[in-house]
Amino acid sequence: MPATELLGHGWQLFAGVQWVSGGSQCAAHLFSLPACAHASRADNLERCATSIELWWLGWSVVLGFVYVFVAVGLATWQRGLLWNAGNRDGQPEPLNKHAARADRASRNFLETFAFFAAATLAVVLAHKNSAQTAIAAMIYFWARVAYLPVYIIGIPYLRTAIYIASIWGILQMLEALL
Repeated sequence: MPATELLGHGWQLFAGVQWVSGGSQCAAHLFSLPACAHASRADNLERCATSIELWWLGWSVVLGFVYVFVAVGLATWQRGLLWNAGNRDGQPEPLNKHAARADRASRNFLETFAFFAAATLAVVLAHKNSAQTAIAAMIYFWARVAYLPVYIIGIPYLRTAIYIASIWGILQMLEALL
């Protein structure tokens, strides 16, 4: 019996979330755009309880956790589990360059994420989502995916270019509102 039949009732293999609105079903796949992303904007708003922009926002939240866990993991690897589980009174030893970079990258993600989330929610609530905003959200996400390893490895000019790409994604979302 195929795996898709085992999951049954509208679920497909690798389906992470299923939205139901007005009798229509849309599945968001873990490795692809939501099925409702291929519908026209008006059809998308009527049939699906989510938009492409919100889908990318959700995955950006997951990515934010990845940033935090990588930074905490590298700091704990250096300082030890007792430091991480303890009260952290006193002055800890400075982080090595990779752990310090992961910590700075995590803080940088949080700085940009607030603007991305606000712009995304504003676009969706104002019903201004379009191909431009969908691509902008995707660019923000993939730029932030690339940013963490590039920052930890220490490639300065590429890191800056990736950061600018993520900011450009946010600015494209804002442009749709204006």
